[in-house]
Amino acid sequence: METFYGRLNKHGNWVINDFHGASNVYHYYNCLGENWTKFHTGQDASWFGVWFNSNTRQIFTFVEGDEITVTALNDRQFHIEWCSMVNFYRNGG
Repeated sequence: METFYGRLNKHGNWVINDFHGASNVYHYYNCLGENWTKFHTGQDASWFGVWFNSNTRQIFTFVEGDEITVTALNDRQFHIEWCSMVNFYRNGG
């Protein structure tokens, strides 16, 4: 797996982009570990999925092999990121 450098997003949360050519089922059962919950969207498929972990304040998105992990620095930042995600997918993402 190739790892790219992280960056801060518009909410001030840390984002890491990776690539791993597998299905979203692989990630759920083999990579994410405990305490991850599937966030259901209208786009869910073998090549797309979103999960979140409130304990680690992370949101993980898998899109056609691209992996995006957003890590919030505190609970407030996680709430902001969460609301942004909900609004994005509620509006057709």
